[in-house]
Amino acid sequence: FCRMLLRYIKLMGVAQGTRWLAIRVGDRFSIISGVRRVRPPGAQHLVTLRVGGSSDPLVFEQIFVNAELADLICRVRDARTIVDLGANIGLASIVFLNAFPNAFVLAVEPDPKNAVMCACNLARYGNRARLVEAAAWSRSCDLMLVRGAFGDGKEWATQVRAAQPGEEADVKALDMHTLLEMCPRPVIDILKIDIEGAESTLFGEDAESW
Repeated sequence: FCRMLLRYIKLMGVAQGTRWLAIRVGDRFSIISGVRRVRPPGAQHLVTLRVGGSSDPLVFEQIFVNAELADLICRVRDARTIVDLGANIGLASIVFLNAFPNAFVLAVEPDPKNAVMCACNLARYGNRARLVEAAAWSRSCDLMLVRGAFGDGKEWATQVRAAQPGEEADVKALDMHTLLEMCPRPVIDILKIDIEGAESTLFGEDAESW
C-alpha cells in the first residue's frame, strides 16, 4: 500500500492521493458503498464514482492513474470532434475534454445506469459534451441489454444484442451516420470504441460509407 500511496500522491497531491487510496482499499474490501467524488489528475472538475463492488474505480484507475489514453492524445494535435462509443460513466470523455480545449465530445452509452453517472460527470462541461443513451450499431434498430455475461460481469461489461420478435427493446441502436449528424462538425478526429464485442457488427455492414 505504501508504493500505491506514493504513486497516487505523485499524481494527485497529498489530499486527493490519500483519499483515492482510502477509496480503493475500502472498495476492495467492501468497507464502503454508495458514491464518492474524486478530482482526477489533469481534470477541471470532480468525478462521481460508484463504490462497493462497482467497476467504476477500476475504470478510474485505467484512465487517470495508468493513463491508458496518454499515448493516443500525444499523437493528436488539435482534436475538434471526438466520438466516445461505449462511454460508460464518461471518464475517457473527460480526459479528451481536458486534453483538447476546443473539442466537442459525443458520448454514447447504452446502459441506463451507466448513462446516469455519465450525465452527472459530463454536466459541468456544458455544451462541449453531449450524452446519447443508445448503442452504436450498423443500423438503427431495437436492442436488448445483456448484463453479467461478458468479462467480469460488472457495469463496464454490459453488452447489447438484437431484439427478437415480441421482445420489448431495452435500448435504441443508432448507426454512425445518425451519430455524426449529432456532432457540430461531422468529421471525426478521435473515435474511441469500447463496446464489448459489438465492434464486429458496427464494422460489418456498410462501414465503408462512414
